[in-house]
Amino acid sequence: MPIKEIFKKYKLYTMLCIITLVLITSGIILGMLLLNSTPSTKAFTYQDYEIEITSDGITITGYTGSFTALPIPAILMGIYVTSIGTGAFEGDANLTDVIIPDSVTSIGSWAFRDCSVLTSVTIGNSVTSIGSSAFQNCTDLTLVYFYNDITTTSSIGSSAFTGGNSNVTYYFKDQTSLNNALTYHSDKFSNTNFETFGATITAQPNNETYGSVSGGGWFENGTSCTLQATANNGYRFLGWDTNGDGQADNTSTPWTFNVSQDLNCTAIFEVVPTVTIQTNDSTLGQIFANNVLGNSTTIQVQSGGAVSNIMALAVGGNAFAYWQIDRGDGNITTSTENPLSLNNITADTTVTAVFANSLLENFAVASIGGGEARINGYTEGDSYIHLSAFCYTGYTFAGWYYADAETPFSTDKSIDLDISTAESKLIIARFVPTNSTNNGQTDTGNSGVL
Repeated sequence: MPIKEIFKKYKLYTMLCIITLVLITSGIILGMLLLNSTPSTKAFTYQDYEIEITSDGITITGYTGSFTALPIPAILMGIYVTSIGTGAFEGDANLTDVIIPDSVTSIGSWAFRDCSVLTSVTIGNSVTSIGSSAFQNCTDLTLVYFYNDITTTSSIGSSAFTGGNSNVTYYFKDQTSLNNALTYHSDKFSNTNFETFGATITAQPNNETYGSVSGGGWFENGTSCTLQATANNGYRFLGWDTNGDGQADNTSTPWTFNVSQDLNCTAIFEVVPTVTIQTNDSTLGQIFANNVLGNSTTIQVQSGGAVSNIMALAVGGNAFAYWQIDRGDGNITTSTENPLSLNNITADTTVTAVFANSLLENFAVASIGGGEARINGYTEGDSYIHLSAFCYTGYTFAGWYYADAETPFSTDKSIDLDISTAESKLIIARFVPTNSTNNGQTDTGNSGVL
């Protein structure tokens, strides 16, 4: 390639590089100039509002419109309105009603001072600061609604609501806000005509391990609130404690009620107690509970603390003696009731069906035919034992027999027998099909049919 052509290409390349470098450098310099020259606050008028834009949002500094009822917008130019500036609406002779949106966090000093025809003000729920004399000398002001929380540390400037109508009523979102306004800020108001227009409902479980709750929050008076309590597995819901005494005042869930005052509700949950039912010897008898026949079962006690229809069923020639009941309080009791019912179960309980098949204090009992012989009411050292005979369906009780006797010594299904008279004897309860000869005996006993 000729030297002249090489030089021309080299010269063109060099020029392009220089131009690119100049453009990059110029951009950087221009950006720095713009950055350094951009103020932190921009002020101008937009839709009748004089505004300033800051990093926190928009502050309204003035109003040139003529609306009488004015809901101040929460957003202007796509930016949240966060503040009403100092003197923004001061002396406005047209403004009768104003609603300050929930986006606003502060109301500046003198913001609405001397608005002579202003009758009602609604303050949004995010306001934490109200400047001094913000609503001073609003002579027609009759209603002020505070949707924001008034706390012990809320910033309310001096004379914020003074110098106006002495008959103005201030409505607070709940009783807590009213109490705080009365206790810590009463000198900022023209009077203490304080009312509530809503209430705060709080709800929590007595133990988060036991269950959870939903519902609650802030509600206007007269509206409904629904609380829901959900017990975790192994626990149960007892009710709502609404006065702090640990007792259930309402047992509904879900619970729906009309709101009229602040309410703190605790959902009371407790561990679901269990009842373990077992036999003393599975070769002698079984238990029937919760529709299950077996040697052992565990039942979770449902609401009400009761279980019922627990049955002890002897096997073959064996007999049921009694129930041994251990409620976990160190006091073991017995019962001869069969089927057995238990009430007021508040702790894990073990129930054992005690069966016998051999001499018990030199005494034994057995059954022949369609029925059961049961030993009831026996405790160690007793001189007598209570016997009961229960017929299966389709059978009749024939009587109590000594093993070597041909006639019964009693035909009553339920008897008290002196052990000394039957020492070393086997007592047999005989059952025969209904309508059989039955050795001339009729079924006149007083026990039941199974």
